[in-house]
Amino acid sequence: MCWNTGVSAAMAVGGVVLTVVSARRGDPPAFWMTLGFFTIMEVVQAVSYPVIGQCGQPLNRSLTIFSFGHITLHPFFFNALALAMLPDAARRRVQGWVFALCGIAMIYTIAQLAPLTGNGTCAPHRMMCGTDFCTVPGNWHLAWEMPLNSWGNGLATSDWWLLRQFRDGMVGYGLAVFVLPLLYGAWRITVFQFLIGPILSRLITPNVNEQPAIWCLAAVGIAALIVFTPLRDLFKVQRGPLGHLKHAA
Repeated sequence: MCWNTGVSAAMAVGGVVLTVVSARRGDPPAFWMTLGFFTIMEVVQAVSYPVIGQCGQPLNRSLTIFSFGHITLHPFFFNALALAMLPDAARRRVQGWVFALCGIAMIYTIAQLAPLTGNGTCAPHRMMCGTDFCTVPGNWHLAWEMPLNSWGNGLATSDWWLLRQFRDGMVGYGLAVFVLPLLYGAWRITVFQFLIGPILSRLITPNVNEQPAIWCLAAVGIAALIVFTPLRDLFKVQRGPLGHLKHAA
């Protein structure tokens, strides 16, 4: 591994500073709250390094469970950031059902921990598949193992092209984070997040248990780039999904 406690701690401190700056300058809550949310994960990762690989150790297990809980909430924050790119009127019209669908995705992700009698557990190709909650060393960063059930094992061979794209089993998460925003017009920010998040993490490591941790790490930088660079204006949606609703000047 080339990542360590110090680097994660530095990322966490940087995230805290950027969150405070964003809030103090009056950015929309979706901006600084998203920055703060993903900064929390960097704090967790920094604290995880001293107990990495110590499966069964209470702190390791607790931090891994917390990390899973954090992941289940990702759809809300990625969509909050994407919704902030819409004109105000369009955002008000769609945000209710958007967050309701994020709630369904969260429930589905949590349900993948439910023991299913007679149906076995997660297949080795599944993301974060393990026998218990444990944070372990990855090739480059830390990795997570979770006691997931068999839901999603067959997605890799599904007859539906779209479902085959979620062979890792995180179908609820993937649909909510990368497909849902396309339906309300926020395609630019979604494509950017997909390229810098999942695609980059796959290029960095073939370890499917490590990829989500790298994706969480990248999320802090993604949010910072969107909030503090011209990408913020580039990603704005000039036409809402329900008509010609321009951004206010």
